Amino acid sequence: MADWTVPFEASYRFVRVRRSDWSEVGPVEGVRTGGEVTRSYATSIKWSAALTCDRELSLGSDLLRIYMDADFLGARAPETVCLGTYLVSQPKRQVESYGSTMEADLYGPLQILMDMQFPGTYVVPAGASAVGHAAQLCRGAGLLVTADATTHRTSRDRTYGIPSEQSQVTEEEADDSEGEMTTEDSQLFCVNDLCDIANFASATTDAMGRVFLKAYHVPAVRPVSWELEEGPDCRFLASMEDEQDLFGMPNCVKVVVSNADKCVIGTARNDDPKSPWSTAAVGREIWRNVRKTEDMTQQEAAAYAARLLKTGDNARRKVTFQHTFLPMEPGQIVRLSYPSGGVEDLFQVTKVSYDLGAAGCLMTVSAKTFNKEATDDR
Repeated sequence: MADWTVPFEASYRFVRVRRSDWSEVGPVEGVRTGGEVTRSYATSIKWSAALTCDRELSLGSDLLRIYMDADFLGARAPETVCLGTYLVSQPKRQVESYGSTMEADLYGPLQILMDMQFPGTYVVPAGASAVGHAAQLCRGAGLLVTADATTHRTSRDRTYGIPSEQSQVTEEEADDSEGEMTTEDSQLFCVNDLCDIANFASATTDAMGRVFLKAYHVPAVRPVSWELEEGPDCRFLASMEDEQDLFGMPNCVKVVVSNADKCVIGTARNDDPKSPWSTAAVGREIWRNVRKTEDMTQQEAAAYAARLLKTGDNARRKVTFQHTFLPMEPGQIVRLSYPSGGVEDLFQVTKVSYDLGAAGCLMTVSAKTFNKEATDDR
């Protein structure tokens, strides 16, 4: 792997990718310098980007792939890194007296599943492989898929494609939505729900657009991918945001397991006065409700609630910092040592944004702390 502590000059290439077979068919011209690429755990499609173009790219049903070429100063060999493969929308043209430009909104390939719904109902029968059905849906949408092996089987029939009351909208609401409709009934929702009941992470894609269905592992059991330390070789900026908000941190969790056969409720609470977000410390209960449809006993639901309470999906502490380019991915673990700024801890990366107009492809990273004692005993 390249030594990213060495200064380099970044340039970018844009390539057309044929939707039918995912092959590269030639360069795409007309993209202006600048733009941003974002990878985020907080979005279902994971990848997005924004570019400015001199004209319409006219890709039809094909996709756009972005490459960064890093030319290291000195005798080191150059490095090429893919920064994602995208569906392209150019909804707006900026007109001036001297010409015009077009804004391009780019969406990761999971947007294909986000836009798809079932024409009728889709049933995953009891005893079926949830992950297998999720992979089948991805392949049916023309996506390339790799899935971890699993022995998990569904405990009951699961039916998708029936809109819930929350997902039904009026004609007026649809007209006013500007395209931001609910995704609860999308095929991507189905894929991620099937992954969830099998204890898999939500679907993600690599930079080339390939879908990965991976077993979920808590951050504490993952290896440290990056050591970022203040000093002469430091490439992060000496200015960052350090947040810790305990106001809304849940100290009580309720897991509701509801399906056609039964309803089971399991709860857990943090009453430890030594814990800064416990009921004793904040003087009140702050609940988090989680609904599950896969069968659980009351004891299993309570154990799941306790695990959620201990692991915590909310960041106890969050940092946002900037660094010259690294092939850093959401989910990776970073050891950040910035003594002069009072920041020294292990963090899990949740979001990475690359500035294609800044020197060194400057990236902005959001990361949060995690329970370092949590295990994968699900």
